[in-house]
Amino acid sequence: MVLKNKRPFPTSNFPDPLRDVLFEVQLSFKCPIELVVSSVLAAISHASQHAINVKRGGLVSPVSLYLSLIAESGERKTAVDGAVMQANRQHQKRLGEATANKGVSYEASLAIWKAQYRGIHARINSAIREGTDANCYQEELIVHLGKKPVEWSPPRIIYVDTNMEAMLEGLHQRWASALLISAEGATVFGGHAMRGMDKLNVLWDGGDLFKDRLGVSFAIHNARLTSSIMIQEKPFLGFMEKRGGIARGIGYLARKLVAYPPSTQGTRFIYGSNTSPMPHLALFHERISEMLSTDNGKNQFKEVEMSPEAYACWMDFYNRTEVELLDGRYLADVRDFGSKIAENAARIAALFHHYLGRDHYIQVDCVKNACAIAHWYACEFKDLFGQSQIPQEQIDAQMLEDWLWTLFRKHNNVFPLPKQRIRTYGPNQLRNAERLNGALWTLASAGKVVIGKQGKTDVILPVISYFCSLQLQQQPIPPLPFC
Repeated sequence: MVLKNKRPFPTSNFPDPLRDVLFEVQLSFKCPIELVVSSVLAAISHASQHAINVKRGGLVSPVSLYLSLIAESGERKTAVDGAVMQANRQHQKRLGEATANKGVSYEASLAIWKAQYRGIHARINSAIREGTDANCYQEELIVHLGKKPVEWSPPRIIYVDTNMEAMLEGLHQRWASALLISAEGATVFGGHAMRGMDKLNVLWDGGDLFKDRLGVSFAIHNARLTSSIMIQEKPFLGFMEKRGGIARGIGYLARKLVAYPPSTQGTRFIYGSNTSPMPHLALFHERISEMLSTDNGKNQFKEVEMSPEAYACWMDFYNRTEVELLDGRYLADVRDFGSKIAENAARIAALFHHYLGRDHYIQVDCVKNACAIAHWYACEFKDLFGQSQIPQEQIDAQMLEDWLWTLFRKHNNVFPLPKQRIRTYGPNQLRNAERLNGALWTLASAGKVVIGKQGKTDVILPVISYFCSLQLQQQPIPPLPFC
């Protein structure tokens, strides 16, 4: 997996009102722009998925997005998530307050139902004691059992670090449109939620789910889920090692828009006041609240369709992507993702259309912008999960050079290193003799090390002129004010 892209995110392809939000939040939190993008897209997806589906040609699909961002601890994931999704969280709070009385009504109805049940039961017992026919009460009992009040639970639309069973029951009983979020995604990727990746696929596709376990059976129809998970590199790599093959094999990762941006830590300087107002974010919250105001938990979809010109643009993107799935082409090693990216582009276009409050057809500007964003995510997925085009010995050589450079900086000198010392204390991947030999040969061919012997011992001597030149290229680090 290649980490930390340096390809700039195409922020210019966001509609003006949303681009203003991106820059405003990034300026305030001084975080990677991709982090803000993930939160903004998730907020819009959640606020839209109950109301619209997107139609492209003869196919209709949800507009829900699954987003994941790999970011190190301290990148302000939680803070950005909280700021951007404020309106989504307030919507859940309002629903809870508006339906609080239903809990009292349920308790009262249940008490009356139980009293009536005891009355029927008493009459049945009396008939049995008197030796009369108790079957005459059977129909009354059946009708009464069918009238038992349904247990009420407060609406829940946001799930944080949850498990699959709780979320499915919530989609069935509480609210049919939900948002799964985690700013510390290790609990999600490493937890029970990921054991139901096939169910997450069905929700993304807009299909029906059926649960039948331990005597509890129900069906989930027309449910919608937006997922926004932020995870650190180490837990993500652990997930990929344990369950990555399954996640790729069943198409779960193929549905996700994943980003791993470079860190901004070390550059987040403060100049003057750090409490600047964010008027564009306030307008964003107003619009998200307006979109969520039509969410009654039932999911009634309006199909939004592309204009002929917009559909032609989307079709061109689809066809150009399809060609890249051929053997030897750019997306050949990530066909799972490549086969879904045009659909994600259509979803993003519909989300832009809905957020902007437009009627009628999705216009070509939304589709062009969405395709550009989807293209970026395709390149990102390729960088992260595609087969490396760099020969393994070159990757190993760079790994070994970095390790030698660390030693040089520590001792400010070079000295012969026994080859066995590198195998023992060097990078774990190079403890394999064949890979270590390939890396050493590559560095020796480039004039960066000399391979020799001291007696019977194989030794490696870093070329001092090369490593000194690296030191000259390093930028000085100013001392911290409290050092």
